[in-house]
Amino acid sequence: MACSVTAVDLLQHGCQRLATILILGLLYLTLPAHALLQSMPTITAVQWDPVAVGGTQCANGSGFGGSSGTVNLNGTSVTPSLWSDTQVCAIIPSDTADGSATLQVVAGDSPSNTIGFTVTTLIPSVIGVSPATAAAGAQLTITGTNLDAAQNDSMVQLNGQSLEIMSWSDAQIVATVPAVILTGGIYSLDVTPRERSV
Repeated sequence: MACSVTAVDLLQHGCQRLATILILGLLYLTLPAHALLQSMPTITAVQWDPVAVGGTQCANGSGFGGSSGTVNLNGTSVTPSLWSDTQVCAIIPSDTADGSATLQVVAGDSPSNTIGFTVTTLIPSVIGVSPATAAAGAQLTITGTNLDAAQNDSMVQLNGQSLEIMSWSDAQIVATVPAVILTGGIYSLDVTPRERSV
């Protein structure tokens, strides 16, 4: 039976089935398009490789969302220390095994891809700083262990100000005190070999 689908005649001409087909068709066309608007979490890189136990590892990417989810390290959930739509960070637990590791971000019910990196148990430490008193522009010699063979992304900060690095080795760093440091103060010195702050 032919029928005309209008707002007035829809139910009066036996067109209920046609109306159902039209409604379901609209839902079928609309839902996939809506789903495409929801970006899936994707990790593009980790911030540190290698990273020491007790240090912070960050996953850089997109689609993590504004609400904190979970981080899976080697398949085990760890608590995020930082969460944004483009970066998620977590502290590597002290009992994490030395060697290869994997990281995955779960935003809501959506897991990201997994990405690999290396965990090391070689914890950096500072043994001494010489001289103990120095003015702006002076060179400091920092001795320690497991400071990394080369600087790469590592840094030294005095009172939050980055020092210019003159040389860097696994056991010694030579850096220049920045001009913005005021004289007469007692300041903390932070050595961060690839996010393994000591």
